[in-house]
Amino acid sequence: MFRNFRIGAKLALAFGVLLLIFSGVGALSWLNMGEVSREARSLADEYVPEMVAANRVQSTVQDLMYEIRGYGYTYDRTFLEAGRRAAESSRTALGEAAALAEKYPALVTLRADAAKALAGLDEYVKLMDDTEKTVETMNALRSRATDGEKAFFENAERYLQSQEQTLEKEFGESTLPSELSERLQKIVLGNAVIDLGNLVRVANYRGQAQRNPVLLEEGLRYFDEMGSILERLKAMTFQRVNIEQLEAVEHAGADYRSVMAEILAAWRRLDEINARRVETGRAILALADQVVQTGAANSQKIADHAVTSLASTISVILVSTVAAVILGAVIAFAMTRSLTRPLNRVTVLAGMAKEGDLSIEREDFHIVSRDELGLMADSLADMVRGQREMVRELKEKSIHLSALSEETAASTEEVTSTTNEVAEGNAQLAEQTRRGRENSVEASKVMLEMSSLIQIAQSLAASADKNSGEMSGAAEEGRKTVAQTVERMENIKLSVEETEQLLSQLDTFSARIGVVGDTITGLADQTNLLALNAAIEAARAGEAGRGFAVVAEEVRKLAEQSQQGAREVAELVARILDGTRSAVASMQKSRQGVEEGVSIAHVAGESLERIGKAIRSSVEDIRKIISTTDEEVAKSDKVISLIDTTASVMELTDDHVQTLAASMEETAAAMETVATSAQEVSETSEDMRRMTERFKIEKDGGVLSNKPAVV
Repeated sequence: MFRNFRIGAKLALAFGVLLLIFSGVGALSWLNMGEVSREARSLADEYVPEMVAANRVQSTVQDLMYEIRGYGYTYDRTFLEAGRRAAESSRTALGEAAALAEKYPALVTLRADAAKALAGLDEYVKLMDDTEKTVETMNALRSRATDGEKAFFENAERYLQSQEQTLEKEFGESTLPSELSERLQKIVLGNAVIDLGNLVRVANYRGQAQRNPVLLEEGLRYFDEMGSILERLKAMTFQRVNIEQLEAVEHAGADYRSVMAEILAAWRRLDEINARRVETGRAILALADQVVQTGAANSQKIADHAVTSLASTISVILVSTVAAVILGAVIAFAMTRSLTRPLNRVTVLAGMAKEGDLSIEREDFHIVSRDELGLMADSLADMVRGQREMVRELKEKSIHLSALSEETAASTEEVTSTTNEVAEGNAQLAEQTRRGRENSVEASKVMLEMSSLIQIAQSLAASADKNSGEMSGAAEEGRKTVAQTVERMENIKLSVEETEQLLSQLDTFSARIGVVGDTITGLADQTNLLALNAAIEAARAGEAGRGFAVVAEEVRKLAEQSQQGAREVAELVARILDGTRSAVASMQKSRQGVEEGVSIAHVAGESLERIGKAIRSSVEDIRKIISTTDEEVAKSDKVISLIDTTASVMELTDDHVQTLAASMEETAAAMETVATSAQEVSETSEDMRRMTERFKIEKDGGVLSNKPAVV
C-alpha cells in the first residue's frame, strides 16, 4: 500500500509522524509543567501563607505568654498591658488564618486548628483576667500584711521597751530577785515573740521572692509557737497598758497569719491559673505547630511531586527527542535512498540505451513503487520496448530486402544470358523470347514486392520517428519529474530547518527552566538567612524562644533541601540543554543529507537531459533512413518501368524478328541498368543492416519478452 503513494504523500506522511511525535512531546510537557505550575501556585497562595500565618500565631502567642508570665512573676501592669496587645495581635493573626482557610478549602488543618486556637485564645484571655484579679487580690493582701506586720512589731517593741524600762526601774529600787527574774523572763519572751515575727516575715518575703509556698507554710507554723508565748506573757502581765499591747500584738499576729494564709491560697490559685494558662498557650502553640508541620509536609509533598514531574518531563523530552532524531534520521535515510537508488538505476539504464542497448526490460529498473519514479520507469521501459520492436522489424526487413536484391541480380544475369543465346540462332528465339517474357514478368513481380518492402521500411522508419518523439517526450516528463523531486527535496530541507528551529526553542525553554532553578536557589538562600536570624533571635529570647529556635532550624533544613532540589533541577536542565544541542547538530546533519539528495536529483536531471540528446540523435538517424528509403522507392519504380519495357520488347519479338538484334542490344542495356539498381538496393539493405546492428535487442540468455512488466 505504501508503495502506491506518491513522493509528496510519502514525505507528508513521514514529516506528519515527526510533527505528531513532537506535538505529543510538547503536549505531555505542557501538561506536566501545567501541573507543576498549579502546585507551585498552590504552594505560593496556600501552604506558604498557611505556614506564615501559623508562624505569626506562634510568634504572637509566645509574646503573649512571655508578657503574661512576666506579669505573673512581677505583678507589673506594664507586662499585662503588653500581654493584652499581644492577645489582640494573636486574635488578628488567627482571624487572618481563618480567612485564609475559608478562602482555600484545601487548608483543612488550618481551618480546624484556627477555630480551636481561637477558642483557646478566648480561654487564655479569660485566664488572663483571672490572673489580673488574683494579682490585685495578692497586692491588696500584701498591703494588709504590711499593715499587720507594722502593727505587730510596733506593739511588740512597745511591750518590750516597757518591760525593759520597768526592769531598769526595778533594779534601781532593789526589787526582789523573783520579781526581777519574772521581768527578765517577760523580756526574753517578748524578744522571742519579735524573733518569731521576724522569722515569719523572712519566711513570707523569702517564699514570695523565691515563689516557694513551702516557705510560707513554714512561716505559718511559727504562729502557733508565737500564740503559746503570748499566752504565757498574758498570764504574767498585770498592767493594763501591757495587756493591751499584748492583745494588739496577738491581734496583729492573727491578722498577719490570716493574710499570709490568704496570700498562700491566692498564690496557689494563681499557680493553678498560671498552669492552666501555660497549658492553654502551649495547646495554641501546638495547634500552630501542627499547622506548620502540615504546611511543611504539604510543601515537601508538592516539592517532591514537582521534582518528580520535572524529572519525568525531562525523561520524556529526552527519550522523545532521541526517538524523533533517530526516526527522522531513518526516514531521511530511507527517503533519500528510495530516491537516489532508482534515479541511479534509471541513469545507468539510460546510458545503456544511449549506447544502443535496447534489451532493457521493466524489471531491469528494480522499481516496484507506483509513485513518480515508478511511472517514469514505466514510460522509459515502454519507450525502449517500442524502439526495440522497431529496430527488430527494420533489421528483418533489411535482411529480406538484401535477399530480394540478390534474387533480382540473379534474374538479370539470366536475362543477359538469354539475350546472348538469342544470337546463336533463331530456332531458339521463340522459346527464349517466351522465357524472357516470363522472366520479365517474374522480375516485375519481384521489383513490385521489393518496392512494397521499401515502402514498408519507410513506414517503419516513420513509426520509429514517431516513437522517438514520444521517447523524447517521456524523457522530458522524466526531467520534469526530477525537477518536482528537487522541489520536494527543498521542502524536506525547509521542514528539517523548521524542526531545527523547534529544537532551538526547546533549548531556550530549558534555559528558562534553569533561570527558575536559580530563582529557587536564591529564595532558598534568603530563607536560610531568615532561619539563621530567627535562630539568633530565639537564642536571645532564651528559654521562651526555644520552640521558635526549633521552627527556625526546620525552616533552615527545608531551605537547604529546596536549595539541593534546585541544584538537581539545574543539573537536569543542563543535561536537557546538552541533549537539545545534540539534537540540533543531528538535524543539521540531516539537513546536509537532504542537500546532498537535492544535488543527486540535479545530477539525475542532467542525466535525463543527456538521454534526451541521445534520443534526438536517434531521431536524426531514423530520418536519414527514411530519406534513403525514399530514394530506393524512386529507384524501384524505375526498375519496374524498365522491366515493363523488356516485357513489351519480348512480346514484340515474335512479330519483329528482323529487329531482334537491335532489341537484344536494348535488352542488354536494360539488364545492365537493372543489375546496377539491384546492386544499389543490395548496398542500401546492407547499410540498413549495419545501422540496426548497433542496437542490442536481445539479452545474452535469449530474446526479450515483448510484454510490459507488471509492477
